[in-house]
Amino acid sequence: MIRNGAVGSIRQAHVEYVQEWATSPVPDRGKGAIWRHDPEKVGRTSTIGDIGMHAYHLLHTITGQNIASVRG
Repeated sequence: MIRNGAVGSIRQAHVEYVQEWATSPVPDRGKGAIWRHDPEKVGRTSTIGDIGMHAYHLLHTITGQNIASVRG
C-alpha cells in the first residue's frame, strides 16, 4: 500500500520497538544487558542507539524513506 501510494504522502511516522529486558532494573537483567547502560561501551546514545536502530530499520523497510529527524 505504501509502495503503491495508496496511503498518500508519508510526512510523519511513529515507530516503537519494545524490549521486555528494558523494563526491569539493571541488576535484574543479568550480564547480557548490563553493557547497554555503560556509556564507556555504548556512548551517549544508550538505548536509542541500540534499540533505536531496530526501529529505524523497521521504518525504512516499510516506507522506503530515511529518517529526517528524531523526537524522543
